[in-house]
Amino acid sequence: MKKSTTIILLTLFLAFFVSSCAVTRQQVGNYNEVECKPKVHKESKDLYLFWDLLPLRNTEKRLKVKNYEIVVKRSFFDNVAFYGTAGIVSFYTVKINIRNCDEKKTDDKVK
Repeated sequence: MKKSTTIILLTLFLAFFVSSCAVTRQQVGNYNEVECKPKVHKESKDLYLFWDLLPLRNTEKRLKVKNYEIVVKRSFFDNVAFYGTAGIVSFYTVKINIRNCDEKKTDDKVK
């Protein structure tokens, strides 16, 4: 009995851990063409209901920049919330990266 319980718990832990490793990156505009240092512009959580069918909070919705990279991943705790509620509540960790050209100009002046 103890051996089967241990195997089930280990399998669940591995499912949470492995599924939190998936990362999606998407560049919007000419993000790759700009030759400046990347900088995190905004970091937040997206919230969805009913197996990602109903978005409640979207980080990208009110963004004022044109050229950016969005990095979406589900952390370990996001997976716990997702699997713990059987997919009814879902969180994603979202990072918005922009190119900061002001830092490049100051670095060039120092050199």
